[in-house]
Amino acid sequence: MKKINKKYLVLCGCVLVLLAIIIGFIIGIIHRHNSLFASPEQLTNSYLKSYIKEDSSILKKIEYPFEDTLNSSQEQRFKEIMKKQYRNMVYTIEEQNLEEVDGQIVVHVTVFDLKDSYDRANHYVESHASNFEKEDGSFDEEKAIDYKLSQLEDVKEKIDYSITFHFIKNKDNQWNMSDLSSSDIEKINGLF
Repeated sequence: MKKINKKYLVLCGCVLVLLAIIIGFIIGIIHRHNSLFASPEQLTNSYLKSYIKEDSSILKKIEYPFEDTLNSSQEQRFKEIMKKQYRNMVYTIEEQNLEEVDGQIVVHVTVFDLKDSYDRANHYVESHASNFEKEDGSFDEEKAIDYKLSQLEDVKEKIDYSITFHFIKNKDNQWNMSDLSSSDIEKINGLF
């Protein structure tokens, strides 16, 4: 049996490590190139999937949009309601209109109709205020908010919206998505 030289083994190991580094570098460049030159459709899908996957950048923006003042437990309940909303959102790209330097993509989204559910719950609270009184006869805001949140938690009705995403190419020939309007974000949230 022939004895293998230790220097030869070390050299082979170094070559393999160097080769792995080069391959990793090439894969990184390809990935960076693909993300830098993403199409408007890819950018739209990525944006909407960040909601569906409950990306932390989306979750930290959740705010209760109504006039009620929530306690910390109620705030957490509302965040869970919105997570359910995002997980269950369905969308399809309906139309693409892309020119040389700008474009639009129209997306059809289906979400729970939280706005209608809240409006019905709020109307019920207003018209049945005696059901939300404390023992001393004063209005129990916490109980009323808990009722409204329970109605949002139980919503089954869905609503469809169209949202137009706008894109512009920058000087480096990369597509950039414009920020959505507050009403478009309300549509994604089911609160329009």
